[in-house]
Amino acid sequence: MKNLTLASVMMFVTMTLLTTFGCSNTRPESPDKGIGPTYRDLMLKDYDQMFIMVKKHVKAAQKLVRSSDNNSDWQRQALEELTKAERMILMRPNSDNMVTKLTTEVRREMTDVGDYDDILQTMTHEGIQAFNKDMNLPTITKTTYTFLLENLMSELKGEMTSDERQLEMLEQIRDAKIDVPFEVMRERKLAGMFLTESPSDEAKRILEDAGYKKGRKKK
Repeated sequence: MKNLTLASVMMFVTMTLLTTFGCSNTRPESPDKGIGPTYRDLMLKDYDQMFIMVKKHVKAAQKLVRSSDNNSDWQRQALEELTKAERMILMRPNSDNMVTKLTTEVRREMTDVGDYDDILQTMTHEGIQAFNKDMNLPTITKTTYTFLLENLMSELKGEMTSDERQLEMLEQIRDAKIDVPFEVMRERKLAGMFLTESPSDEAKRILEDAGYKKGRKKK
């Protein structure tokens, strides 16, 4: 299995989600619709550049919402556009605290499309499956997904006490027992001296610090 990219993760997760949950409006984008940039590309973008990239997908989603009377598939298509935007935001290293500003654009549009948690759940599954050893993904792809998971957990951390689904997503990451390969740790260090912690260990720490264990708050 050579030359597997982000598209491979998306295809694998698509099959996983369809098998587990049946037909879903929250499936990852299919390979023929583009894999998107890696963290290396995104970390070179400033806020204005990222905003333009995100806004492109937001405007596409808005156009689909307006066409709802003539397009029976508008909701799924709009959700795919917003999922692309969210994925791109989360895959960018957040050393300059840009994620929250940009995700606001996606969250706002989801009021007309569906549940924002649906997108976060898709990101959770993608991030976990990226480290499935059977996928044999390139180091650059796995590295990109470490940033996605880190940024995702920061999002989940803020609302897990009031959102059961987001709490469950953190548990899923914790229980996945993700093992970050040495090559990924080296890549992150060389790219920007980024320290690396297993996303599963980070999720466990977040849950324990908040008093959660097995999904329930300690009495």
